[in-house]
Amino acid sequence: MNKPHVTIQGMGTSRKDTVIVHGNAVGMLKPDGSGPYGTPGSATVALRSDDSRLRNLTVSNDFDEAANQSFKDHQAVALLTTADKIVLDSVIVTGDQDTLELETAAKDKPGRVYVTKSSIVGNVDFIFGRATAVIDRSVIILKKRWNGTSAGYITAPSTQAGR
Repeated sequence: MNKPHVTIQGMGTSRKDTVIVHGNAVGMLKPDGSGPYGTPGSATVALRSDDSRLRNLTVSNDFDEAANQSFKDHQAVALLTTADKIVLDSVIVTGDQDTLELETAAKDKPGRVYVTKSSIVGNVDFIFGRATAVIDRSVIILKKRWNGTSAGYITAPSTQAGR
């Protein structure tokens, strides 16, 4: 999406009632044959619309690390944002490595993301990017990797100096 003022809202009483799920990962070949996915391209949902929100739903990347040990990398983004003034309200964002990528449309553009009443679940640098994020009244869950280890950091920000 790249039109401003978009809201995607799950139906039902629980954010678990509406689930958007896919399983792309870095290195998987794109269906059009144009090459492999990179980290942003692996995203289940890419939100590129300024002043937009996701509410009352789950976004998941269910790439199976254990079944794909032949892959060099295991980055598999559930949600990518590349816009300004994004609100994630009562959502679950779940995956493994690189679950939530918070970016800006360009290095010189702002990208502000407000996460509230939500859950972010992953492992290895699973909240990352150059956008500025506020995570409020939310739960961050570091889960074990497929082999039972717990390696890496929760966040890997690349916010420009001065922001």
